Amino acid sequence: MGLLQMSNTELDRLRILEKVKDKRMSQKTAGAWLGITDRQVRNLLKCYISNGDRGLISKKRGAESNNKYDDVLKKKALEILTEHYADYGPTLSAEKLQDYKIIVSRETIRKWMIEAGIWRLTRSKKKKIHQSRKRRSYFGELIQGDGSHHLWIILGGIVCCLTIFIDDATSQLTAMHFSEEETLEAYFEVLQQHLKNYGRCRSLYLDRSAIAKCRKGEGETQFERALRRLGIELIHAYSPQAKGRVERANRTLQDRLVKFLKERGIKQIKEANEIVEEFRELYNKKFSIKPKFNEDAHRELEMGYDIEGELCRIEKRRLTKNFSFSFKNVNYKVKNPVKYRKGGKEIEISVLKEGKLKVKYQGRELEIEKEELSWKSIEETKIHESNERWIKEKRTPRKVKETHPWKRVSGRSAKIVPFPMKHSLDNVI
Repeated sequence: MGLLQMSNTELDRLRILEKVKDKRMSQKTAGAWLGITDRQVRNLLKCYISNGDRGLISKKRGAESNNKYDDVLKKKALEILTEHYADYGPTLSAEKLQDYKIIVSRETIRKWMIEAGIWRLTRSKKKKIHQSRKRRSYFGELIQGDGSHHLWIILGGIVCCLTIFIDDATSQLTAMHFSEEETLEAYFEVLQQHLKNYGRCRSLYLDRSAIAKCRKGEGETQFERALRRLGIELIHAYSPQAKGRVERANRTLQDRLVKFLKERGIKQIKEANEIVEEFRELYNKKFSIKPKFNEDAHRELEMGYDIEGELCRIEKRRLTKNFSFSFKNVNYKVKNPVKYRKGGKEIEISVLKEGKLKVKYQGRELEIEKEELSWKSIEETKIHESNERWIKEKRTPRKVKETHPWKRVSGRSAKIVPFPMKHSLDNVI
């Protein structure tokens, strides 16, 4: 007969059906104990009487599943993944196979890739557990921002920085921009995108970098000054886990955005910034969720906000008595100084894009022009240049004679010269 392999459920059924067969238990009680109907008890009893213990074993054991995928489909899917998407993960691979009308779950794709050696099963390291923070209730109530350095453009071999803003309530990407480094200008560009698309958010959550946090005591950075004037609260994070929403988004982007740029044939940062809006829409369509409340917390940009003049570097200078000032070694003068009467007024200089300057005094914009060099300044420049040439020539100093009066001066640096005597000591009485 051989050995029979039975599960614990099948063994329980065997013991109870023996009692039913010997009239020691009713069919209704047996059904209640086994969690089945009395009709199923009669069917099982019939199979047990006719086939013995083998009649209680499931007929599906050892047989192929009815939902098993065709081997031809599996072979075709693996060929596509090996040829086009060898470096893709199981989740993204399952999405790409849908373009070829192959709809398979990501776990099945993971199993196939592991069997074929395309994907390696890695054990996750033990990480410190951080308690998750609740999402905000409104869209625009809190925006998280961060810059991520990575090999974003594979075809060009460019390691650059991607600066992104993501909403805390919906995980929606609101703005993103590529730059060579994590600079103030990159943050200004991303903030400007967000303001134009959605308006002024309530608060912004950033790390304690030099862009968002002043290193010198109680001062404020250029970015802090811009947010203060726009009425946006700045919150500093003390650890990466504190702003985990944007950190997790960076991990997803380092996988999906890199492959997106590779598929589009992007080789330069400028080209990447041109199509980044297309990717942002695809990302939000797949990963964003609905907020707890549908009301938008963003505030509209009123007419009083000068976005171009605020989102730039602003430095302060003072007008001289002749209504001029110096900025980056260039002299400028005010065209209409009559309105301001006295010099010494403090002005604000905004450095716009392409190096343009916007000068304001008490909120009013001043008309300026470059000040031409006078004849005296030109002569001083020539003298300065001649002095530099003299220094470069390294002329040898003139030698001083031993009989020079300077040599006779008493002191540590003076050379002792014997004083000539008219009479000899022998003649002294």
